[in-house]
Amino acid sequence: MSIKRNSASQGFTVIEVIVVITVIGILLAIGIGFLGSTQSRSKKESAVATAEKVKLKLTGYFDDKNRYPRTQAEVTSYITGLGDTAMATDFGDTNKFDYLGTAPDGSTCAATGVVKCEKYTITVKKSGWQGNVTDSDVVVTP
Repeated sequence: MSIKRNSASQGFTVIEVIVVITVIGILLAIGIGFLGSTQSRSKKESAVATAEKVKLKLTGYFDDKNRYPRTQAEVTSYITGLGDTAMATDFGDTNKFDYLGTAPDGSTCAATGVVKCEKYTITVKKSGWQGNVTDSDVVVTP
């Protein structure tokens, strides 16, 4: 006895094709979301690493001059003078970093013209690494 196949039963139905396309679409959406998150995290880590390197360089600045730089421009000029123009250019980007030197009385060195800055704050702006709404700026201090 031979079984005869119906030619209409070969292949996929429209419903099966739609289900497969939908599943593939969902998986792609998850993958793209994960990729965007990874890129943002990588940019953040790179910017924080740059801030930490600047922090190390500022230790040498303080040893040489017995004070910290007053402005971000002063920091980039110092780093350029050390021969690290790539880091100076990166740190000089005010969309990514903010530098604030503070005087002994807590005032801003650049605004008051104070000669001796005893402290500083480097802020890695979340807008520079396209952080999420729940993220916050990263602050680096000596």
